[in-house]
Amino acid sequence: MPILVAPTAFHRLACAGGEVAAAKAAKAAGTLFILSSLSNTAMEDVFGHAGSPRWFQLYIYRDRGITGELVNRAEAAGAEAIVLTVDAPGLGTRERDTRNSFRLPDG
Repeated sequence: MPILVAPTAFHRLACAGGEVAAAKAAKAAGTLFILSSLSNTAMEDVFGHAGSPRWFQLYIYRDRGITGELVNRAEAAGAEAIVLTVDAPGLGTRERDTRNSFRLPDG
């Protein structure tokens, strides 16, 4: 049985159910679900499908107002903890994405 579902971005690129499907699977397995800051689906829509424990992964943004709004939204949506991520202070150059002309789909 998994210990947790890690906060990975853009689930809907791999599965139409996206983060909602991951939250449901974590709930069915009785394991911790951590929603990424870079989710394709609004946290309010995801946390309604997640069991407990449910956590929200947060990057600290330069604009602290945005960071505060995310914390408030997460709490209101049912997040029980914040997972602070400090490993990526800025977006790196993703040469492979540039070579492959990768972009997120509309919506």
